[in-house]
Amino acid sequence: MPDKLSANMLYNYIKCPHRLRLDLFGDYSKQDPISVFVKLLWEKGTDFEKQVIEGLELPL
Repeated sequence: MPDKLSANMLYNYIKCPHRLRLDLFGDYSKQDPISVFVKLLWEKGTDFEKQVIEGLELPL
């Protein structure tokens, strides 16, 4: 189990509490393979998040 609660975990819980439970404790061998399209979405989303964070003007 992860040490920290993530925004993704909260989102999944709000959409479907069972999804979070399966993500944390489910058998990954029973999941469908991750499609190339989903992997692309994850990569693009991660890149966008990095750009947004880098663009923030946070006080030091």
